[in-house]
Amino acid sequence: MNNKIVLKFEYDNICYYVEKDNNLLRCYYNKDGKKNYSLTKKQLSILNSVINTIKPSKDYLKITKYKYNNTVYDIILDKKTNLYLFYPIPKREDLIKLNYIFNNQEDYVSVNNNKLPNKQNSFFKRITKIFNKKVIIYIECSFIIFELAVLGDHYKEKEHDDNTYYEVVEKYYDTDDSYLKDIIVNSINENPNIKDEEKKALLSFVDIIVDNKDFINLEVVNDRLKTLRFEYVLEQNSENGIATDGAYYPDENKIVFYEASNISEVEQNVVNHEICHVFTVRGLLGGNTFLVETVNTIFNSDVTGIEDVNLYTRYLDYTKALMEIIGVEPFKKYKGISDITIIIDAISEITNDRDGAMRFLNTLDIYKKVYEQYIRDLDNEELKENKKNLENELYEYFCELYRAKYNTEMYNDILMMYYLNRQSFNIIADELFNAYENPCVFRATKKYFAENENDTVIKCIYYNIFTDEYGEELFTIGNDERYLPEDFALG
Repeated sequence: MNNKIVLKFEYDNICYYVEKDNNLLRCYYNKDGKKNYSLTKKQLSILNSVINTIKPSKDYLKITKYKYNNTVYDIILDKKTNLYLFYPIPKREDLIKLNYIFNNQEDYVSVNNNKLPNKQNSFFKRITKIFNKKVIIYIECSFIIFELAVLGDHYKEKEHDDNTYYEVVEKYYDTDDSYLKDIIVNSINENPNIKDEEKKALLSFVDIIVDNKDFINLEVVNDRLKTLRFEYVLEQNSENGIATDGAYYPDENKIVFYEASNISEVEQNVVNHEICHVFTVRGLLGGNTFLVETVNTIFNSDVTGIEDVNLYTRYLDYTKALMEIIGVEPFKKYKGISDITIIIDAISEITNDRDGAMRFLNTLDIYKKVYEQYIRDLDNEELKENKKNLENELYEYFCELYRAKYNTEMYNDILMMYYLNRQSFNIIADELFNAYENPCVFRATKKYFAENENDTVIKCIYYNIFTDEYGEELFTIGNDERYLPEDFALG
């Protein structure tokens, strides 16, 4: 009998498996190297909770289309589980790839300090919470998610609402700032797990933490700072096919830096980026990784004054453009607790279309996944096509959202064109400001998590393409100059 494992997870140091034998699904756990098919009532309840977190609800939302292996698939979101389904149902080899691209949750979390084996990327992972414990569920990539409904029918234990998340804690919020700083400094200084250089890096964020106490969960963050650890790995980390310099693992409350033996060997913006992740409490399970990373990058650059250049820099402008429309306040809340409903609510207030907001935000998340696939295979024509189609969909939605908010067209806003349509921006800059009389580059300078020194939103800097050197500032565009005059016409 050659049964196939289609699902596995670990709970309380016991590994559970769901195997498929023809059309029969059965669960067992390993004990003393033997398969045990007789589960206790508690174990059945655990299994039932795991299944319920990933069993589709049939409350579906079509997000976009994706071309793979010469077949165009509808990418469909199950709103309960945040799992993506595909139509038409892919053949096995295509399903493996699609599940790994779209359903492989990228949160850096481990189970009981150990990662379950994921040989040859044959499983994708989903993170959930079972009886107040975080659990990683590994699902075999060729397994059709609809089949979970069959397994779930075998277990009728009471369902539990395990998708709980941190509430905003008011404990420290009315406390004097100087006293708050003393509390945080003391927590860092008494942390037995950190070295002097690591302690120095954390202490540089004390003022930033307190200055942003309106949205940072101080109680959770302060507790994290008491036990936070730093680890260093000399090898490169490329778990998702892309090398990363660092990662914060919230379950273990540790920051890991790769290709380094101590913190002094790590770029300052990388150190800052991972420390800034410590300030975000995980919200509803299955959060939007596009927003988690781009919001963290913008926050880091704004509050530290050191530009955070990383993979996400290439699509930060989408998040900045969204901030221009719905405002920065929802993103401050989101930085404190990564609950995607905060952003959905803010968009829905403008459009009165919650499904549309969900579709848009999931398209952003899909774009991140596709972009990361694309940069690993730049010559892949299907990836180029998928990337371009997603960019067009996103641009159209931004135009609609901007129009709904401001009752005017987005192409009249120079800053939005800089963020979302660089070709049109270059034409505008040349015709309005004679920008290209000199070799130059443009930079958006507006901050969102810190005070702006002036009303400049874009500056033009001399750039020598032959020596790769930057020169003097040629001119700036202020906030009151960002809107095109009524008589302006491209061309």
